[in-house]
Amino acid sequence: MSLADFAVAGVLALVGLILLCFAGLHWQKARDKTITRVDVSAFENSTPPQQRWASVTGQAHADQVVSFGERHFIPVTSPQAIAYPVVALFIEARTDDLEEIHHASRFHAFEGMLSREGLPGDARNQFAAAGRVAANGYYVLELNKTPADERRAARDFAIFGGGLMLAAIVLLVVQSLRNRTATTAIKPLDPRFEIKQIKL
Repeated sequence: MSLADFAVAGVLALVGLILLCFAGLHWQKARDKTITRVDVSAFENSTPPQQRWASVTGQAHADQVVSFGERHFIPVTSPQAIAYPVVALFIEARTDDLEEIHHASRFHAFEGMLSREGLPGDARNQFAAAGRVAANGYYVLELNKTPADERRAARDFAIFGGGLMLAAIVLLVVQSLRNRTATTAIKPLDPRFEIKQIKL
């Protein structure tokens, strides 16, 4: 088997392994299905929930949205912190979710997946320029993200990762069989079975 064959199989196996690792991460996120109901003031008081999935009640300032393509980031505050420049929670919404935010009541419950300090650097800079500074240890709520979404992502990564791993194994087996066949084809005959010249 040539070095090139090993290299291709190795790359396939490595990419497949990485995808399987991503599948494991997404599956781990999906295991905890408990949705914690909490007020945004808990984030402002540095007592955020420990669970990944949450329903957070607060006021989303849709007029202060910072957008990057299909991703939109919106600060959320409690009544006591509306004018306070430091923000402890931001919503990350897709374009399809913006209507929910614009039509939400003054204080609305937003559900999704929590993560720490997930704002892009440019978004943080734009918020700071507008007078909204991200607090130390701030959180981002990915709006309408559910455990089912994580399970689907885990499934997709597992399928593609497993497929690449299988392709690497098949490639190695096929090349090994080809090399064995080629070796057998050019193997010299045993001298004991050579046909001697017959004298008449």
